[in-house]
Amino acid sequence: MTNNLNKIFIFLILLGVFLVLSSQAVFADGTETLGTPSIDISTGTGVIASGTGLITQPGTIDIIIPGSVDVKQVLLYWEGQHTSPKGDDTILVNGIEVTGILIGGPTLCFTNVMTSSYRADITNMERLSLKNGRNTFQISGAEFDFANNGAGILVIIDDGTPQKDIQLLDGNDFAYSGFEPTLNTTVPQTFIFAPTTTGRQADLSMFFSSVTGTTSGDGFRPTSIKITTDMGTEVYFNDYLDSNDGQEWDTLKLTVDIPAKATWLTVQALSVNHSNGDNPASFVWTAAALSIPEPAKGRMTGGGSVFTDDNARVTLGFEIHCDLSKPNNLQVNWPDGNKFHMLELTSAICTDDPEINQKPPVAPLDTFMGVGTGRFNGVEGATIYFTFVDKGEPGKSDTAWIQITDKDGNEVQNVSGSMKYGNLQAHK
Repeated sequence: MTNNLNKIFIFLILLGVFLVLSSQAVFADGTETLGTPSIDISTGTGVIASGTGLITQPGTIDIIIPGSVDVKQVLLYWEGQHTSPKGDDTILVNGIEVTGILIGGPTLCFTNVMTSSYRADITNMERLSLKNGRNTFQISGAEFDFANNGAGILVIIDDGTPQKDIQLLDGNDFAYSGFEPTLNTTVPQTFIFAPTTTGRQADLSMFFSSVTGTTSGDGFRPTSIKITTDMGTEVYFNDYLDSNDGQEWDTLKLTVDIPAKATWLTVQALSVNHSNGDNPASFVWTAAALSIPEPAKGRMTGGGSVFTDDNARVTLGFEIHCDLSKPNNLQVNWPDGNKFHMLELTSAICTDDPEINQKPPVAPLDTFMGVGTGRFNGVEGATIYFTFVDKGEPGKSDTAWIQITDKDGNEVQNVSGSMKYGNLQAHK
């Protein structure tokens, strides 16, 4: 009877441990991966990120908010390692206790040690609100029973410029190349976005922890960040992680080139020896935020005439879209029966010059620069290059530049000047 009771007692203890572990994982944004946050993420024009190691506490995080910038959302992350079933969901920020939610883990990473990551939205905590200028936060109170690796603050801002596509993934993804799958590497994370006709640059901000490196006194250990796109580009950022924010924490900020027509970008953090015999670093990937300029919006319509230097009248009519969505029509006629008919708009750059007041109506552009292909005098293979500028009503100040080449590349028309007998109109 006693033996049976002991077995039942042991079973209940093990069941309790299992329920504690599993109940935390149910609500995690990503365990051994990153995932979509379980909270709404604000829109904005950019991201500011900074962090600190917490092996020695307190750690200091400085966030500088430029003078005219609005703060939209403030997220606090922290990660630690523990041997008990539960990590630590509370932390002190300038002496104020903050409670977070588990977003990844606990994951058994080595021996009997587990890793867990937490997040708290502190946007509306008045005593912790960010102001324009320098904001200094003292981070303390982390009490993981094995290692308090660090914390980071991620801020979404709005500086009044056009909105960007801001995407955030978070969780807890541990990697060390010497371990068996799935602990030997991280899960590739893909950001999907609308394509543009020209290349652009995106900002990528990431939090990593548990990178035992030079600062920790254990010597440098290599890593690599692999970034690919659907246009075939592949770039590696090698050896950027090294406890750069203090022992066991890295805030990594990269500028990434996005090719024209790309619709996705994939990021993977690698524990890898890519150049020498050094032991690759082990680490935990907690968050990744991509901020990418959105495709130009708006369209332009118009018609009228512009005159060459020898007073030849060139007439045009068009409807064209910044994002290349159809319809895109452009017709140009000039003396002696010459005509160009555009079949496809192949490139478009739309800009908004603050010195030009094009309204009404209000539009996100005043200048449309484009390239298209079509027929010149009925023969396909011709190309048109153009710039149209809407300088407001009634259209007398609007300007146009047009260059047309035939299928052999010979220039057949090149004209620029103010519009006559017509109007160019930018639209949303």
